[in-house]
Amino acid sequence: MSTNPLLTLSPSQIWGNQANNPISSLMLTYSPNVIESLALAPISLQEKQLNQTLSQVQAASSAWSQLQADASAVMSQLTTLSSGLPFDAQSASSSSPSVATAAASSEAASGSFGLTVNQLAQAEVDHSAVFSSATQAANISGTFTIALGPTSGTSPTTTSASVTITSGMTLEQIASAINSSAGQYVKAAVQDTANGYQLVVQANQPNQFIYYGESSSTSILNNGSGELGLVNASSGGTVISSGTSNNNTEAVAQPAEYTLGNTTLQANSNTISNIVPGVTAQLLSVGTTTITVGPNVSQMESSITKFQKDWNQLVQDVNTLTLPVNAGPPESSSSSSSSSSSYKSNSHQVISSPQPLAFVQQAQTALGETVAQTAAGPLTMADVGLQWNYSAQDGTLSWDPNGSSQISANLSTLLTTHPHSVASYFQKLSKKLMPILQVFAQGSTSVSQTAQSSLETEINSLTLQKQNLAAEAQSVAKTARQEYLAMANSITGALGVYNYFQNVVLGGPSSSGGGFAT
Repeated sequence: MSTNPLLTLSPSQIWGNQANNPISSLMLTYSPNVIESLALAPISLQEKQLNQTLSQVQAASSAWSQLQADASAVMSQLTTLSSGLPFDAQSASSSSPSVATAAASSEAASGSFGLTVNQLAQAEVDHSAVFSSATQAANISGTFTIALGPTSGTSPTTTSASVTITSGMTLEQIASAINSSAGQYVKAAVQDTANGYQLVVQANQPNQFIYYGESSSTSILNNGSGELGLVNASSGGTVISSGTSNNNTEAVAQPAEYTLGNTTLQANSNTISNIVPGVTAQLLSVGTTTITVGPNVSQMESSITKFQKDWNQLVQDVNTLTLPVNAGPPESSSSSSSSSSSYKSNSHQVISSPQPLAFVQQAQTALGETVAQTAAGPLTMADVGLQWNYSAQDGTLSWDPNGSSQISANLSTLLTTHPHSVASYFQKLSKKLMPILQVFAQGSTSVSQTAQSSLETEINSLTLQKQNLAAEAQSVAKTARQEYLAMANSITGALGVYNYFQNVVLGGPSSSGGGFAT
């Protein structure tokens, strides 16, 4: 469908440059775009207001979602603390960490035991004959096998891996071929020695012999011209070597050996699981050490400080997203020793509901009033290292494990001597605080979820209004252009009449370059 020329030309092209023509002077002021803009002005205003409202509602919905997530994090950590599991944590230390280190699980019993490391577990390492170059052809060809077997036996217990080499391969390429074919058993590399280059083959596991074999038609493993020299003698067609019996061994395969009390034990690894129940030891060198197991105070404190941080995040977000003004730190008066909080407008407020603040205040009351009767005596939040942040005066918590505890021992001592008393405190706190948190954040009927659902409905409604407004704008724009076209056609006729009066009736000069012929 072709476009009417009146909608594609500028006003001066349509009406000409007729300064003394009142009709064309009027129309020079207007264009299709101007007419359309005037027609759309009320809709544009509605759209602006609608977008502002939608942005505000979306921000409020996001804020409620954030508060729900914050409260859920507090619930999650409170559940963990009230379970008592963090206060079962044990740690292990070594008096000689260069000899052995240790780690303990919650099943480990507190106490100490002596440990003597007699020898470390070691993987077998074999070396080849010396070659003058690692990058020139070794002129060795044939096939041999590699397998592993325990040092306590006399034969391999793994399936043999077959390695094939050709005469054009370099020492580095032979190492690569071994790794490609037998990498599940050994690792091969080339080492630079004072006399030349050697192929080094190391077992992937300690306390395992490396077994080499070759067929009766080849002899490439021996020490001889055109041979690798990984073994001392080869008769062909048989399993050739096991450990030190025939291999050119650089490091001997052996088990770890250690003594607990009067008992000497062996292991295939230097990592000894359950060296005593719940304790894993890492043997590092020959020598003697004492392993001590006790409560893991640091880990317990980390669990409490996570609750503190989650609580602070919740309170700070409630303050930021809901308060019209924020209270700052107290400001001391120069004329008086008294101080008062400073206040300033909060530009981040997006929730006007009083419910989040009321929820936090209720939770703060529960936290401040909780007292647990335990084996260590009555415990409050101060006894477990939690204090109100009086410097900020914003409802957050500060961490003070050695501060104003009501009992003689600081938190570290309390966790060492009575860890389950601290667990009892959090169990009591959970009974008071958890229902408040659940009403606010848990489930489809919670305060936060109900607010989000309501806002989501409003968002959907506003989005639909935007779509309807956009359709209305298209219709208004189309109508405005149609009306402009009709007006232009009418005025074109009026311009013709005007020119007629100028030229015929009044005898005036003809106007140039204006209007369309009628």
